[in-house]
Amino acid sequence: MSTNQKAHPPKTFFAHQRYKISEDDPSTAPIADLEENWSLQEALKTSAFWILLIGLAAFAMFSTGLFFHLVSMFADRGLDAAVAASVYVPVALAAAVANLGSGYLADRIPLRFLLALGLLFQAGSLVMVQFLQGTGAAFFFGLILGATNGVARTLSSVAWPTFYGRKNLGSIYGFATTAGVVGAALGPIPFGFVRDAVGSYQIVLFTSAGICILLSLLSLTIRKPSLEMN
Repeated sequence: MSTNQKAHPPKTFFAHQRYKISEDDPSTAPIADLEENWSLQEALKTSAFWILLIGLAAFAMFSTGLFFHLVSMFADRGLDAAVAASVYVPVALAAAVANLGSGYLADRIPLRFLLALGLLFQAGSLVMVQFLQGTGAAFFFGLILGATNGVARTLSSVAWPTFYGRKNLGSIYGFATTAGVVGAALGPIPFGFVRDAVGSYQIVLFTSAGICILLSLLSLTIRKPSLEMN
C-alpha cells in the first residue's frame, strides 16, 4: 500500500444507516430512527393532531362523567352505593393490565388501531352502564371502563412523540394535556343537566357512545404526518 494512501476502517452495514420512524409499522423501526421534530404551530396544522386531541379529550370527558355520576347511575339500576364503590377495584386492576398490554401493542401496531379500540371500549362502557343487572355485571362494567382508561393513558404518553418528535414535546404535550383537563372538567356537566331535565341518563349516554364510535372510525384515517409534505 502506498504511504500516500490513508487507511479507512471498513464500513459496516449499520455504520451509515439512516431511518425514519414508521408509525404504520413500528416493529420494523430501528433504534437509530431519524426523528422529525414538529413545533406546536406546525402540529396544529395537521388533521392527525386534532383527531388525536379530540379522541384523547373524549376519554377524559366521558370517563369523568361516568365516575362523577356512578352512584346515581347505579341507583337507577337498583344497585346501592356500596356496589358502586366496589367497582373501583376492577377498574384499577383492568387499567393496570390494559396499560401494560397497550404499551406492548403500541410498539407493534399502528397507534390509530389502539385509539379506535380504546374509543370502542369507552362506547361500550357508556352503553353497558344503562343495562346493569347485579354485582357481576357491575364488575364487568368496571373492567371495561378500566381497560378504557389504561389504553387512554398509554396513548396520551406515546402518541405525541411518535407523531411529532421529542424536541418540542413540552409545548405539544402541554397543549394536549390542557385539552384533556378541560374535557374532564366539562364531562360531568351534560350528564347532570340531562339527568335533571328528563330524569334519566339515557339520552346523554347513548349520544356520548355514538360520538365515541364516530371518533373510533375517524381515528382509523390517521397517518403519521411528514414535515416534507406539510
